Amino acid sequence: MEEKEKISKEAFIIIGIISVIILTIVIVAVVINANTKPEVIKETKDGAEITLNYGGENSDLALTDMKITKNEDGIKIDAADQRFDFTVNTEMFEANSAEYEIFVTKNKKKCNVEDNYLILYLEKESDGTFNKVIDPKLYNPLKKKDKMGVTSGNMVLFKDTVNSSKAINYRLRMWLSDKYVVKEGEILNCTVTVGIKGEAK
Repeated sequence: MEEKEKISKEAFIIIGIISVIILTIVIVAVVINANTKPEVIKETKDGAEITLNYGGENSDLALTDMKITKNEDGIKIDAADQRFDFTVNTEMFEANSAEYEIFVTKNKKKCNVEDNYLILYLEKESDGTFNKVIDPKLYNPLKKKDKMGVTSGNMVLFKDTVNSSKAINYRLRMWLSDKYVVKEGEILNCTVTVGIKGEAK
């Protein structure tokens, strides 16, 4: 009898150890996934939810060895690694409308292009075709926090208001102004992250 109780205790201990190991693996996997794939930003306020979904595993547009580009060529850039697709989803609960701002943040550690030579261009999809919503713009960061909550240093690209639940697809392009004079041996890189702020009306 004592031997059976001993075996039962040992089995219970082994099961407990295995359970702890499995739980640890699950927690580590969740943490790693959260830190490597930041795919969604949510804003839930006053009867509406606005969600920004990234098109892939990356949350930013990162360009390396940038070349000077004319605006008429920049707006046609179509290589998948040279543009950034994302979706804004709005879900209305009690609100009649929701307003949102799409903004970009320049990663100062990963960008050596000056603001007045970095050009951004945003398009919105309609009936399967992407069309411009803004003309090519130089990176122009806010000097102070705006009413929607976008903080200084970030650039607001576009503002919109929706009156119903919907998904809106956007495409962001970025290039180096043709007014920049590249120095010999100079390599220019830049990374920007897309963000969103919104509120219900």
